[in-house]
Amino acid sequence: MGAQTRRAGQGGRAFAVAGLALACCGGWLVLAAGAGVGAGAGVGAGAGPGKGRRGRRGLREQAASDLVTGDSSGQAHLRRTLLENYDKGAFPFETLWETQSPGSNASELRTGLPVEVGLNFHRVFEIDIITSRADLIVWLRQRWTDPRLAWDPDEHEGIKMTWFWVGDGTGPGGETSEIWTPDLELWNLQESLQTSFTNAHAVVSHTGLVFWSRPGHLRPVCKLSGLQLFPFDSLSCKLEIGSWAFSGLYLRPEMMGVGFTIGGSDTAGESYSEYHLENVTAVEHVYPPYPGAPEEDWPVLIYTVSFSRSWQPYVRGYVLLQVLLNIGGFACFWLPVQSGERLGLSITSMLAAVASDIVIAARLPSASEWTWFSRFSMASQIFSVIVLLQTVAVVYFHYKSDDSLVPPLFMRLAKLGHYLRRKQQSWSAGGEGGEKAGQNAREVEVELPCSDDKLEERRVRRPSVLAAPFMGMDADAFGTKEEARRNRVWKEVASSLDELARWFVPLSYAITLGVLMKDVNLSGSGVAPVE
Repeated sequence: MGAQTRRAGQGGRAFAVAGLALACCGGWLVLAAGAGVGAGAGVGAGAGPGKGRRGRRGLREQAASDLVTGDSSGQAHLRRTLLENYDKGAFPFETLWETQSPGSNASELRTGLPVEVGLNFHRVFEIDIITSRADLIVWLRQRWTDPRLAWDPDEHEGIKMTWFWVGDGTGPGGETSEIWTPDLELWNLQESLQTSFTNAHAVVSHTGLVFWSRPGHLRPVCKLSGLQLFPFDSLSCKLEIGSWAFSGLYLRPEMMGVGFTIGGSDTAGESYSEYHLENVTAVEHVYPPYPGAPEEDWPVLIYTVSFSRSWQPYVRGYVLLQVLLNIGGFACFWLPVQSGERLGLSITSMLAAVASDIVIAARLPSASEWTWFSRFSMASQIFSVIVLLQTVAVVYFHYKSDDSLVPPLFMRLAKLGHYLRRKQQSWSAGGEGGEKAGQNAREVEVELPCSDDKLEERRVRRPSVLAAPFMGMDADAFGTKEEARRNRVWKEVASSLDELARWFVPLSYAITLGVLMKDVNLSGSGVAPVE
């Protein structure tokens, strides 16, 4: 009879729990029926009316708590037990220090909470070499032990793992966080880890081991190296991760395994991108203590991330195009002097080199260091200027008819200046000295580089001493046979300059390109890593 009564009581309590579950969904009538059955069974079992009412209140409170937590299993009870009197704004570092070996100088033996850190590099999002900033998509993983979150699985239905929400970034838990998290920050940051990473649950095992992984953007300000070989460069950027508020006496970041992983999913990596992740290294580094706190060093993790650039677009769009334009400029050496397009082609070649340099300069920082493209652009401009100057010199000698290398305009200006100085001296001396100076000035005035019988003819054809060099003149229109003879000599000089430039300038350009390309390693630049 007693066994039947107990079975009846257990059945009644089962109906009561079912009734409470239905009540949470809105079934109040079923709840009343279930509660009645449960009460009757409780009285039949000898529980009494008072004990039945107290049991119903306890069930209601537990059902309401389970409804809030979203879990009607033992997870809810475990979470309530662990978070009871839990301070998410602090960590009991004293309990950690008590487990360490004492000594005569115990302060040197005390170390902070080990926090393992691992970065999974998902892909390169953006690299801005002008502002020296990088944007990487990574998965940030942290692991540490919180003794306040340890429990015995045998006392909690064999549960060995639970989850706690961590919001409001990193560091001591924010308003929405449920547990304490380490204060780790990117030291050379453009944006804090608190805002660049998403919020996520932390997984806690029964030993108190906490594992917290979350995806996001790692945005450092880099001290770039390797840019001197642009566009065949492999850039490297260092990331420094450590605690900002707590020294090594409280927190000690350590590498989780080797400290990093690369890829790991089908969406990882880059395609049709300018930059590709090339290599990653990680080391643990410790900064010495400050003089005011000799017991507290500052451990950090330093990651060195290398990126390779896709150099092919720069070669196709700038380097190869500029080489072709320079070669086209060398074609001026084969064009006849009488062709007006010769001078225009040389000017176009020089302007193209300047335009290419302006376009690339907008993609590079305004720094004092020289890059490979800066040297290449400078060499291209120098050879373009050489072509232009050679063309001007050939045209000048082709039409020259004087026996001096000094242009006639300069000679006439020199004689004019000499005449004015003598005139000024005559005005200052006066008298006989002035008349003598005037006679000498007249002698200078009539000294022209031609014979007397051609003087009048020359004055008719060239009415002004200053305007003569700027007047249009045919290549074969000469005042005397002597001028024609001298012009033939200068034409030989112009032809010799062309013959020399046709071989010397292109050969020098080819040697210059060879010297520039000897430092370029095309096999390791701009190639996406193969997984």
